[in-house]
Amino acid sequence: VTGTFTVASDVASAQINAVLAQTAAGATVAVNAAGMDAAQKGVVEDNITKVDTLNGLTLASDEDATEIAALLSSAAVGNTSVSVVATDMTETQLAAVHGGAVKIAANGITGDLAISTVALTEVEINGLLGKASTTATVTVDAVGMSSDELQDLHDNITKIDSITNATVTTNEEAAEIGSILSEATDATVTATGMTAAKLTAVAGNIGNVAAGGLGTTLTLTSAQSVDEISALMGTATTDNNVAVVATGMSALQLNAVAAEI
Repeated sequence: VTGTFTVASDVASAQINAVLAQTAAGATVAVNAAGMDAAQKGVVEDNITKVDTLNGLTLASDEDATEIAALLSSAAVGNTSVSVVATDMTETQLAAVHGGAVKIAANGITGDLAISTVALTEVEINGLLGKASTTATVTVDAVGMSSDELQDLHDNITKIDSITNATVTTNEEAAEIGSILSEATDATVTATGMTAAKLTAVAGNIGNVAAGGLGTTLTLTSAQSVDEISALMGTATTDNNVAVVATGMSALQLNAVAAEI
């Protein structure tokens, strides 16, 4: 098969495969992948070296990681031209998507995007969140996440719908603590060394901290409001892990402390 021709979704997968398998190296082949099913996209990938331009591509969980990587690495696919429906994608598939991130459209990842550190690196997490649409449903399992990974969550917090298993420490800035806890469920807070501003961020989201989830040494000063003192002490993990520097505290602040002793 020579000349110039276009393959689209109205051609069955078996026919696409038959034509492309017999296509000469000098032919000019355009593929419009809009509306193609998994089988059609599969045979396009099998014959990707015969394809000159590939437009309208949407990747989904039906494509395995190898197929995703091959399609995104092809010179036939233009930058920022690909859409991704992340629903039911494994982290191996998501890593392949990130590997071709330059080909993914801005806000081009939709569907249900599940992020964790099981098989995704910090760079991959940041890249995937950066390409996610605000219409996507993004869930994050933050167990074991580093400070850099938590920073990525903060930087992309408007894309995130829920965070589980988050642990924040004094290594995170006050704004970061606030944003992560705002989307968290049953988070854990290691309060040792936290400044008043960081504790204020914790107190402002105390409903998203697990019962007894405020651990290690919690140091309270007059910089904390009455409500913050009550919220923080009420969520402390155990008795005797709260240090109170009473200098400058008002009667109301001292009463709040006494109520939680």
